[in-house]
Amino acid sequence: MYLSWFFHNEMVYSYFSCLVSNWDYFSWVNPFDKRNKEAKMKRNNEEHQIQAGLFEWIDLQKEIYPALKNTFAIPNGGSRNVIEAVNLKAEGIKAGVPDIFLAYPSKCFHGLFIEHKTAKGKLSKDKPIKDKSGRIRYIREGQETWFYRLTEAGYCCMISRSIDESIDMFKRYLGIT
Repeated sequence: MYLSWFFHNEMVYSYFSCLVSNWDYFSWVNPFDKRNKEAKMKRNNEEHQIQAGLFEWIDLQKEIYPALKNTFAIPNGGSRNVIEAVNLKAEGIKAGVPDIFLAYPSKCFHGLFIEHKTAKGKLSKDKPIKDKSGRIRYIREGQETWFYRLTEAGYCCMISRSIDESIDMFKRYLGIT
């Protein structure tokens, strides 16, 4: 078996072939795809670490503070196959919704939404989606729009950049000293 590489239109086609007359094993890889960039992987891993650390703290504290049992993640991000993405869209998944929700009212708010970001991360903005002719078909709402709408509806929306910051937000929201 041997390996051959061809570079064509920024795509790397690789094929493996047994030393037989017909080649049975073909596959292609696109290393230039934006989803494969190290920076995005690092950012997603950082946000994952913050969120996973927060839920570890919640698991340890939920018996002491029962309101924390009403906290859950909203899995809007991540890469999915086409069928799963179509099914989730049909079920009502929305881009831009914050990462975590605490479904528990406080003195002033109906609930708490937290969006995790890296140190340099920003909320996404609305993005116009155009058709082939260049006309805007619709506007995909960004995180800024969701924050505004949820705040107007009486929810507390916050951005967290670390586990400690997230824990502090929960404590302040619930009035824990």
